[in-house]
Amino acid sequence: MAQLRFDAALAAIDRAQKLDPTRFFMMRGSILDHMGRASETLKLIVSRDAMFDRSDPALLMLTCEAHLYLGEYQQAISDCEHAATGADVYWVYLNLAAAYAQAGDIANAKKAKDELMRRAPTLTIARYMGKPFSNVPAWIEQQRAHVLPGLRQAGVPE
Repeated sequence: MAQLRFDAALAAIDRAQKLDPTRFFMMRGSILDHMGRASETLKLIVSRDAMFDRSDPALLMLTCEAHLYLGEYQQAISDCEHAATGADVYWVYLNLAAAYAQAGDIANAKKAKDELMRRAPTLTIARYMGKPFSNVPAWIEQQRAHVLPGLRQAGVPE
């Protein structure tokens, strides 16, 4: 995944899940998100929850991200807010700031942006897009349509 070889990463996870089908959901979902396949991420999490007959709070960050990438801002907000209670990472606040702004809640978008900047003080939109998270056109388009406009509205520096 770090080498942007997403198909190879999924193939490796397929092999690992043949040995242990109860693992690697977070990684598979993250890869799917970075391939611009957020709807598949959500289906994966639903099937995982059915397998275990319960949800996994650790996957809320993925559902938050997937809903944001699909333009489902209210659901993204709900999932991001829940994820923020247990996730000690700045990513959830990046997604939360974008989702709030895209939903028109600029006051909460700015609060999420402030927390994002507290946790990642050197983050800029240019640095975010300059990191090699994905080179897949569908992912880049989702960023341009749903994430970047929200980050700009929330006040994340360019």
